[in-house]
Amino acid sequence: MEKANLILWTLLRIFKPKSKIFVVCHHYEKKICNYPNHRILGFLESIYNNFIDELTKKMMINADKILTVSLSSANHIKSVLKNSNVEIDVIGVGLDLSQIYNLKKDIDFICIGRFQKFKGLEKIWPIIKQKNPKANFVMCGHGHKSDISRLCIIGIEHKGIVTENEKIELLSRAKVLLFPSMVEGFGLMVAEALNAGLHVIAWKLPVFEEIYNGNLASQFKLIEPWNYELFADEAISMLKSFSTKHFSKDKFKESLKGIDSWNTVGERLISLLTEVSNR
Repeated sequence: MEKANLILWTLLRIFKPKSKIFVVCHHYEKKICNYPNHRILGFLESIYNNFIDELTKKMMINADKILTVSLSSANHIKSVLKNSNVEIDVIGVGLDLSQIYNLKKDIDFICIGRFQKFKGLEKIWPIIKQKNPKANFVMCGHGHKSDISRLCIIGIEHKGIVTENEKIELLSRAKVLLFPSMVEGFGLMVAEALNAGLHVIAWKLPVFEEIYNGNLASQFKLIEPWNYELFADEAISMLKSFSTKHFSKDKFKESLKGIDSWNTVGERLISLLTEVSNR
């Protein structure tokens, strides 16, 4: 997708230099090498990735406005672009609060998302499994075949990429979301899990401290990065304390900052687009 954006940006600046350009950035993330163990392919890919990263920064700096989802994401983008004066606006995200709940809770731990952004899963899960041998763990999302194969070997059921309906169905059956991601602009998966009544444990990132206040302390735990033992222990504790009876949707709504209906987010976006277009 980023290559198509770069091509479109280049063509517009050459043939339509007065066009208003908006860059939508959930969070800035350097491209990951897919061939770390292959000397030649890894070297060539690193050159390509660096080129794309630098060109992406130029596109963002050249934009009329950057739209993002949280203050933490905006601050990170500013740090990446350094002394750029490009305007960055936070428009937030929307969340469907009318999900269906499933009383059949047969998934102890779940993790949903792109495997490459998760740090420590292969160290955390063996600790959990050693202390709670009967626990099960289901995962879904994008991952390389070699990654999925390793996860299966250590007892994680990886379902690959699933549909939106399948994701909601899995969440409705789960108890605890393990989310050791180190790259988040908002963490919508965390919001969806909390909305589905799950307990959540994640690495302590600025965006989570920004968006979730203390009202969900018993349901949402943040762990200092790289403390795998504590992450596992808290996960086991949350599984033991899990109860659908304690979940309050009203409490969940009150505990979030920056989540609106999609209509509200859309209206905010249209307002920003109209403002810049009329300049």
